[in-house]
Amino acid sequence: MKEMVMILPASAYNALGNVRTIPRLAAARHGDQIWLRGISPHQPEKALRQLPVLHTYLLDAEERLFLPGKRTPHSALPYLSWEPMFSFIKAELPMSALPARLQERYMPVLAPSGVPAEVQALLTSLQTWKEYAETAPLIRLQRLRFAATEVGQVLITGTPLPPIPGKAYTIRYNILLPAGYDFDLPAVASLTAARLNPENDALLLFHVNGQWERIPAQNFVRATRSAIRLTHSVT
Repeated sequence: MKEMVMILPASAYNALGNVRTIPRLAAARHGDQIWLRGISPHQPEKALRQLPVLHTYLLDAEERLFLPGKRTPHSALPYLSWEPMFSFIKAELPMSALPARLQERYMPVLAPSGVPAEVQALLTSLQTWKEYAETAPLIRLQRLRFAATEVGQVLITGTPLPPIPGKAYTIRYNILLPAGYDFDLPAVASLTAARLNPENDALLLFHVNGQWERIPAQNFVRATRSAIRLTHSVT
C-alpha cells in the first residue's frame, strides 16, 4: 500500500490547522466530508492521529481503497480536486472587532506600565523569522510556536524568544499586550479575557491604540525549519 487516506467531517476544517505544514499532505472536499491523502501508512504523524477521523483506508498503486487489515478492495478512490494542505488551509491572524454595544460600555485603553513583566511573544516579519530559523539551533526552535499572516507578518510565542527585531508582547489571561503597557485599569484584564475569549481558545492581541485581534490557538504551529520555509513560500 502506497499511502493512507483519512476521511473527516466537514465540520473538522478548523482542526486541520494543526496539520497544515505536514509535507505531501493534500486535502479535498467530497460532499459533507474532507478527504486527506499523502499520509504514510507506516507511522502517521501524531497530529493526524488526533483528528476526528470518520474512516481510514489504505490506498494501493491502482488507487483502490482497502480497509486496514483487509485484502479485498472496499472501493475506488473517487475523482476529487486535491489541494496541498498549505493552500487548503490558510494561515492567518483573523481580525476581530468589539461588538458595538460592548464598545459603548468599555473601550480598551492602554497606558504605560511601570511594572516589569516577562516578554513572551514577538511580532516580526516572516522574512526576518525565516532568516533566523535557517541557522538557529534546533533546541531553540523546538520551544517556539508561530502563526503567520498573509501580509508577511508572524507572531512567535515561547521562551526564550529569538533575538531578532520585532514588537515584544507580554501575556496575561491569554491577552497579548505591548511590552511596557497595561490596561489603564489593570484589574479589567481578567474581565476582558472572560468577555472576549470565554472559551479560552485564542490569544487576544492588543495594540497601543486599543485595537485588537483574535488569534485562534489552532493557527499556531510548532516552529520547525520545514514549517517556516513552507509558510514563507506560500505567503
